[in-house]
Amino acid sequence: MVMKVPVLPKATTPRPSRSTSALWQSGKRPPAYYTYVLGAAQFGLEQYEQAAKSLETVTKRTPDLAPAHYLLISAHGHLGYKSEAEAAITRLNAVRKGFDMREVSVTYAETDIRYQHDADMDRYLEGIHKAGVPEDPVK
Repeated sequence: MVMKVPVLPKATTPRPSRSTSALWQSGKRPPAYYTYVLGAAQFGLEQYEQAAKSLETVTKRTPDLAPAHYLLISAHGHLGYKSEAEAAITRLNAVRKGFDMREVSVTYAETDIRYQHDADMDRYLEGIHKAGVPEDPVK
């Protein structure tokens, strides 16, 4: 079974913080990006505990990498860690307020991460729902 790691589409690539902007502009990725890829692969293999640890590291090192937050929230949802998921939602909301004012919601979770295969997307969104992410953005 081949799992695809979610790709950061060019249109939704998160804005880097000032400390990492030079790396992004040069075409290189900050070191936390590779930990994100590891966490995404672990998530794809349904190793949610390991994925949560990897993605927690990413969100601390590069807090503006929104897809890492969404995968972390989904992993916590699959694990039934409601309070950890709520904390991750709060952190992502704080980050989002800094540059686009979008509140965390299922609507944005569907656009911030894309999977090639429907089954992978369904598993991701299942975790998002289990984590208690609201369907629509708060207005």
